[in-house]
Amino acid sequence: MKKEQDPTTPPSWKVCKLYQTAHPRTPWRVIYKQGGKRVSKWFRLKKAAVEFGGEKDVELLNLGSDTVAVTAEEMRAIRAWRSSPQPPPARSLEDVVRDYLARHKDRGESVTLQEGIDSLMQRREREGKAGKTLIDLKYRLERLRDRFGGGVSLAELGTRDLDKWIGELSASYSPQSVKNFRRVAHGLFSHAEGMGWVMGNPVKKAMNPKVGHREVCIYRVAEARAMLENCEQDALAALVLSMFSGLRTAEICQVEWSQVNLSKGHIRVLKTKTGNPRIAPIPANAVAWLRPLMKSEGRVVTVTERVLNERWRAAREAAEIKGALPNAGRHSFGSYRAAMIKDLPRVAFEMGNTVEMVRKHYQEIVMAAEAKKYFGIVPAGVPKNVVVMNAPGNKAAKARVERRRA
Repeated sequence: MKKEQDPTTPPSWKVCKLYQTAHPRTPWRVIYKQGGKRVSKWFRLKKAAVEFGGEKDVELLNLGSDTVAVTAEEMRAIRAWRSSPQPPPARSLEDVVRDYLARHKDRGESVTLQEGIDSLMQRREREGKAGKTLIDLKYRLERLRDRFGGGVSLAELGTRDLDKWIGELSASYSPQSVKNFRRVAHGLFSHAEGMGWVMGNPVKKAMNPKVGHREVCIYRVAEARAMLENCEQDALAALVLSMFSGLRTAEICQVEWSQVNLSKGHIRVLKTKTGNPRIAPIPANAVAWLRPLMKSEGRVVTVTERVLNERWRAAREAAEIKGALPNAGRHSFGSYRAAMIKDLPRVAFEMGNTVEMVRKHYQEIVMAAEAKKYFGIVPAGVPKNVVVMNAPGNKAAKARVERRRA
């Protein structure tokens, strides 16, 4: 059958050829080479042939005639991409497809959110994290699970999902608390990334609320004295270690009397928030408070942490100190200790903190004269000229005190 090239073939065509034949039903024919083969497509109407040939010509010019044919489904995907009102400006169609394929593979190798949470909790328990830390971790992870469902794949949660969740939390929690939720989620996805369950950590680019600086609450000298004088005996030793050694409440509840060395003036804190043991000072005035309470063995605190906090609250009320003053004992130690010795790295080590944290919260909060009075608070009947802390010149001062007592 003789074929004649149609003189109306668009001049822009570079690869495809359009022919008109004598076929009664499909007289229009588009011919091109693809994948090393000669391909013919027949059409009843010239308009349809020209439309197909134009798209195929552009496709072959872009992809090359050696590529395999693009299916109708693939063409629909290309048209959808081109017709998108706001395609991602920094990403190509190839990037999107590759990203999808990687995520699809990732989902196949991932685990559910609940399985990820269980795995992280087990790991933190094996690491020996404190009970209070585990309780807080579980609470925050459960909030994440309640939001997205325990059955969702970890790989399906992206930055947009986590960003929205963090924004929702901001309506009910303080910036610091929201930041803590974000920190826990970041830890979960870091764990998942290390286990090979996700490609990356979506929390890294999620919203990170800014927490403004807050002044720490401390006891003034008169308040500290009144607190100690009104504290119940079963909570007094803990209060002393909080005020004059800077221990956290959770740390105090784990301390054994065998770790307390009054003769050397220090306490070995073994179970800490960071997991790193440290030596905390016991100044001379604290020794005076602790000596009558000292035991040969057992826990320093014999009541629960909840009861301990109730005892301290009752002491604050009896001392007519307003406000809850959270962690005021530890904050007081940090502030007065920094003013006394002016050695921030040493204070940071004694408190189990970073130097930056000590500088931010405790530097220049009180004057050295107030610090001397604070570490001079002793029980009634004890001489008030006890040595304060382990500062320069204390050896000579201690010798003078011993001579007076002799």
